[in-house]
Formats: sequence, structure tokens, C-alpha cells
Amino acid sequence: MSRVAELRARREGLLTRSAALRAEMADHGYQLEEAMTPVDRGVNLIRTVSSKPVMVAAGASLLFALGPRRTLGWVSRGLFYVSLARRAFGFLAERRARQHPAPPGSDLFV
Repeated sequence: MSRVAELRARREGLLTRSAALRAEMADHGYQLEEAMTPVDRGVNLIRTVSSKPVMVAAGASLLFALGPRRTLGWVSRGLFYVSLARRAFGFLAERRARQHPAPPGSDLFV
């Protein structure tokens, strides 16, 4: 076997191996990303709360004034209504978009 043929065979082997390693790394990265999702959510929650000290003070005042059980009830009802409103507004926006589609090219400056 000539030196050129030997180098070509080695190159093909290395390319095959590197493709397999890239696929394996992508799989591990995906698994790591899934495992870190709760951590990302927690960090985002902490950033949101720490950027709004008035909300923290209001929550602490509510907890102190009403007690933990009543506060939890109020908060859970409030979150339910916020979620319901978001879904309703999302539904209405989607419905409006279906009824009145944007003209072609209007999304260029969005």
C-alpha cells in the first residue's frame, strides 16, 4: 500500500471517529441541558425576585398580615387567574391573527 493510500485510509478512519464523537458529545450535551433546566428556572426566578424588591416586600407584608395559610390561598388563586388571563389573551391574539392575517412583507420591520 502506498503512503498516499495509507494516509487516505487513516484520514477516513479519523473522520468517521470524529463524527461518532461529535454525535456522542451532542447527546451528552442534550442530557446535561435537560438536567440543568430546573437550575436555570431557579436562577431566573431568583433574578426576577431580586430585581423587584417592592414585590418581595409586598409578599412579606402579606405573609405577615394574613398568615401563611391564607397567603398561600390568595397566591394560588392569583396565579390561577393570571394563568387564565394569559391563556385567554393568547387565544384571542391567535384568533385575531387567523381572522386578519398580516399582509406579505409586513414582518420585515418587526
